[in-house]
Amino acid sequence: MCKMLLNEELSGVELYFEGKPAKTILTDLKANGYRYNSKKVCWYAKQSERTLKIANIYSEGVQEVAAPATTKKSNKIDLFELTTFTEVERSKNYNTKEIAKEIRTAIKARFKFIKFSVTSKSSISVTIKAAPFKADSIYLKAIQEYVDKLVDSYNFCTCYDPYGDYGSSYNFYFFGCKVDYDFIETEPTTEIIEAMKQFDIKVAEAEELKRAEEERQYKEYLKEQEELRKAAEERQAREKEEKEYIYNNIEVIDVEDGQEYFVKNAQFANLNKNNTLDRYKKEVAAGDYYLNTLKVEKEVHFKNLKALKLFENMLLHDFDFIDHTGGSYTEDLRINSMTDYYNMAEEERKGVQWILKGIAIYYNNELIFVIDAQGYSYCRYVGLIGTMTTIEKEIEYKQVLDSEEVEELKKTAAEVTRVFNEVVEVNSLNDWYNTRRKFIEELKNNTLLSFNKSIVQQVQDEEIKNYMYRALKENDNITDQFIGNKFIAGEKLTIIRESAIGGASVNYITFNSYEEVEEHNKKAIKMTLGIKNKKGLYSTMIENDKVLIYKNWADIPQSVLYEDTSSDQVTGSITKFGSYDTRALDAIINYLSGKNIFPAINTYKPIF
Repeated sequence: MCKMLLNEELSGVELYFEGKPAKTILTDLKANGYRYNSKKVCWYAKQSERTLKIANIYSEGVQEVAAPATTKKSNKIDLFELTTFTEVERSKNYNTKEIAKEIRTAIKARFKFIKFSVTSKSSISVTIKAAPFKADSIYLKAIQEYVDKLVDSYNFCTCYDPYGDYGSSYNFYFFGCKVDYDFIETEPTTEIIEAMKQFDIKVAEAEELKRAEEERQYKEYLKEQEELRKAAEERQAREKEEKEYIYNNIEVIDVEDGQEYFVKNAQFANLNKNNTLDRYKKEVAAGDYYLNTLKVEKEVHFKNLKALKLFENMLLHDFDFIDHTGGSYTEDLRINSMTDYYNMAEEERKGVQWILKGIAIYYNNELIFVIDAQGYSYCRYVGLIGTMTTIEKEIEYKQVLDSEEVEELKKTAAEVTRVFNEVVEVNSLNDWYNTRRKFIEELKNNTLLSFNKSIVQQVQDEEIKNYMYRALKENDNITDQFIGNKFIAGEKLTIIRESAIGGASVNYITFNSYEEVEEHNKKAIKMTLGIKNKKGLYSTMIENDKVLIYKNWADIPQSVLYEDTSSDQVTGSITKFGSYDTRALDAIINYLSGKNIFPAINTYKPIF
């Protein structure tokens, strides 16, 4: 009549009828504790003597045992695995909103037990609102680190600019996964408590593995260092042996004063500080070199080819016979120290001829190459011998000044030095401003005494030379100059400044009044004035920076600042000087000085 199924797992008995049982059977089943299961379409009851007796009656004793039910899905949480991030290549075609949506889906699916808030605009913000952990726990920090790495995997640089005010640009900005200010710590479930225990165990295991790996790497490092040390000792021993061989097979000759000679047009590679001569030869063969002249002050003669070849492959090694050699010098009569060179104008420096000093290397009385060590004990610069290289006893040096001019300058320099010392005896160098003013006043009172850069170049005392170069460059401050000139209302003046568009800015004005003010934390003059061919009064600020003011309206021909480019059809001109070019001021000063017209106010440079 029916099939009886024993459900051992639930200690139940189930009756499956082929059709709807008769009313009397239904009444009997209900009376004996059976219930109907519409899903399984069966009558069921707990196993007992009574229920089994009824089941045997209607099934005629035929029994089946139900297969065990499928094991319920585990709710086990592996927190260590969940917080382990794996790098993934991301597409760069997402916009910020799409990235935020993908992140939100990913972290909510991964950490179902945490409540997140993910928002986006120009930046992406991820906040933890609630979690079954303490806010400062290692578990929550591990989750935050995972989220940080996940979000950063979508982030990429759109404009790399290491020198910009704000650095490089990115597709969005992210400042890390944060715990909400109103964070709620929820009650941890049994699974979460177990997950925390397992997390602690796995973290400890990972740290132990990391420690073991670091120890292994350190041992490997020590092994490598030991191998490197042995290799270095072997190399040092070999180099020591090779250097001893070189020392034992050379003759070093110091060239006596007056016996020096010059190696002209030696080939110096642009790529310097090479250890081997072959590298220099490759550079020169490729045309990457320049010609220079070297004055030989020492010769090194190699007795055999082996010693020479060893030396050619040890050019960056230290040798006693190289130490304190090399450098450069000039025979320019204008330069008595580097102070003179540094105080030259750029165009003047270009005209200075520098000559190298150094060592000549010989083998079988043949010049092989030259060395300029620049004071070091290794071959810092090496010059090869080419087809244009010659050995000269003397070289021609083009002087700007002849010896007679220099002697006259030296006499004047000695007299200027005497005046300087007399002023310093009365005044103090600690008050340089007033000492300088007194020094310049004394020079101007002595009409027979000149003072310029050529004279300062011949001053012998280096300290005094430096002070005199300062005197050539420094002016009285703007307020002292205005006080000293005593301009009167209605007086015509010419104001000259640098120009942004080239040449110089020349303004013809009528003086009205002035007042001392502070501008950019410095003393300045605010002048009230009238402008030529304009009505009314105007004001301008005069500071301590490249301003010339001449009394009267100075007539400055256009040819001083501009070059005539006119043709038969077109009239035109072009400026001789670029934007903010001080040479324009020099041109005006030189032109007006030639007519004995000198500035009343001068914050550019002194005129003697």
